[in-house]
Amino acid sequence: MTRMLLSNRYHFSSLQMRDGSLLFEPQEHCLLECPKPVIYHDAAGPFSVCQDDAHYVHLMYVNRDDQLIHVSINPYSLQTHKREIAGLFKHVLHIQLINCHNQLHAVIQYRSRIEHVSLSGIHWSTADILYDGDEIHSLRLFSHQDHIWLCTALITAAPPHQQLRLLLQSFHTVSSQWLPSPSLLAAPLESRDDFAAYELYSVQGRFGMFLFQRIGNKLLFTAYEWNKQKEWSLTAHNQTIIPPTPATQVICTYDQGRYCLSWVTEDLLFRIEYSFHQEEWSELYTTAIPCPVIWTCMYDKLLGRDGPTVWIAPDEETTPDFTGFAAPAVIQGYRSRRELTHSIDSAEAVIASIAHMRECCRTRKRELLQLKHIQTERQATADRLTERIAALQEEVQVRLAIQELSKKNTLLMKKEDKIVARSGMKEQLSRIVFKISNLR
Repeated sequence: MTRMLLSNRYHFSSLQMRDGSLLFEPQEHCLLECPKPVIYHDAAGPFSVCQDDAHYVHLMYVNRDDQLIHVSINPYSLQTHKREIAGLFKHVLHIQLINCHNQLHAVIQYRSRIEHVSLSGIHWSTADILYDGDEIHSLRLFSHQDHIWLCTALITAAPPHQQLRLLLQSFHTVSSQWLPSPSLLAAPLESRDDFAAYELYSVQGRFGMFLFQRIGNKLLFTAYEWNKQKEWSLTAHNQTIIPPTPATQVICTYDQGRYCLSWVTEDLLFRIEYSFHQEEWSELYTTAIPCPVIWTCMYDKLLGRDGPTVWIAPDEETTPDFTGFAAPAVIQGYRSRRELTHSIDSAEAVIASIAHMRECCRTRKRELLQLKHIQTERQATADRLTERIAALQEEVQVRLAIQELSKKNTLLMKKEDKIVARSGMKEQLSRIVFKISNLR
């Protein structure tokens, strides 16, 4: 039995198959007082879930008509939007959905085939075949920087000479291309009780994978890291002795330099850890577990978590009480983290507001200085214009005076011309009179 917990800044919810349907049940919400659960009655096959950068929850499952369904859940109102992905998906064994650079990608596992679909804008692409060959044991999907890594465990050969071969591929989100990667060494499976568990992880920008392998009563640990030469380099290899008991459920996790392996045998849960820095194994812990339940808690990436947290819980935690003082440590931790996150958000908002006010103040000061400078320049220009206007006015007055004098001179000249003309006429008359008198 597998159950999932979803944690983001708005709600804490559980997701599980119950009575043949997929149940999405919000337990806590910072905006809604009593959010109602949502039941997807058409969900019949495997399902997967992830969260994007905007805190939207994305579900993907196969319905009873062998159709692949994508459901997005709004983080504020918990309203759902359902769409169907083109194609027929029969005999699907496993689905893994992941978000990388706010793009959704899903791989669909069959017995010996893997298909890939991606969401571009609002449309899902048609399914592309990534692998078609040997029987597939399991697969892992991991997002690191601008790549999506797919690690596929393949079962090669036939019993009793079976081997588990790890095939790695990476998808470059910028070029939208799948790139092959060198395969790792095959792990032999000598008996039915042998098992192998592996995971991909990222630590301080470095990407790697680790493998636990049990052969008989030996437990081997191997770790690899993807180096700058784009090759897998061996970083750790060690082994210890454990009881040769069969395992029904196996998980492995990584946390701050410690690699943990847990497996269930009948009514017992075994757990052992390997320290990478100290290069030593812990003691083998055992716990009674009548009905094991695998829990997976998925966080949004803004919380700084690179992947989900997985653990195996006993039967009494399969139906936890999410209210009151009986709430388990998971939801108590969520409430504390959410309150802390909201406090940090409020503090960041206040700091951002103060920074914005300071920036506005600095901007206003710069604008005031610019206005003062402009005012000084305009005042100087106004003074120059005033002086120029005064000079022009004086020039106008001088020109008007000159024009007035010119008019007066013209009038005087006209009067003098008239006087001269009259005197000339008198002289002419005098000469005429003189001539007439002489004729007589």
